[in-house]
Amino acid sequence: MAFNFEHFAEFVSRNGFVRKFYEAIKEGTATGIVDRLFVTGVTPITLDSLTSGFNISTNLSTHKYFHQMMGFTGEEVKTLLKKVTFNQNETRNVLKNLKKWYDGYLFAEGTETRLYNPDMVLYFLKEFAYENTYPRNLIDTNIASDYGKVRRLFRLGEIDRNYVVLEELIESGVLSGLLTEQFSFEKPFSKDDFISLLFYLGLVTIKEVGLSRLGFGFLNYVIKGLYLEFFMDSLNERNQLDFEVDEVRDKLEN
Repeated sequence: MAFNFEHFAEFVSRNGFVRKFYEAIKEGTATGIVDRLFVTGVTPITLDSLTSGFNISTNLSTHKYFHQMMGFTGEEVKTLLKKVTFNQNETRNVLKNLKKWYDGYLFAEGTETRLYNPDMVLYFLKEFAYENTYPRNLIDTNIASDYGKVRRLFRLGEIDRNYVVLEELIESGVLSGLLTEQFSFEKPFSKDDFISLLFYLGLVTIKEVGLSRLGFGFLNYVIKGLYLEFFMDSLNERNQLDFEVDEVRDKLEN
């Protein structure tokens, strides 16, 4: 979808191979061949586009009772960390840094437990175990998103409005919006849809819960480092702005 919306629409259309794949699974549940299915790594916008082709699924991503399935809790990280550290003081110091770097994910309202990114934590522990020192890179580069793909997402809906949203995120650190639970290409792609897509892709998370709207913001230091400079370069290129990367990063950290 990020590269070519027309191709995406073709893939999920009645004769598209993605829709055919999920239709086969749906038929399998009716005949008893497939008892149940647990799918990860598929954004709601893809499943919602399949309409009746796969209307038997339930999105658990934002369900509070399944929230802790989505990452490591602080206690779980502490338990893992004890396996590669030598004393309590070292464990405490490393845990403090891990919280700053990898913590902050909140996928559901009604819960206060923020989660650590499990891939990032396991990458760190693996590297730390080798030499008992911090890795040079704080993130496994294999999981960093394709910047070109992210930039193409800005083309969905109103491009100018999407860049205004991006500028708001950089300047204030928080976006206010409603979380879209079901996407539809039968209606205009709204500001809330764009913010929700950033949320589902893991670029922002729930920071505040208001009476009617949610506040979304960057998750942690590593995610800020991955995307902040990229976002600012995108805005500079489009609007001929002049952001100072270090100045904005310091503002977001405080």
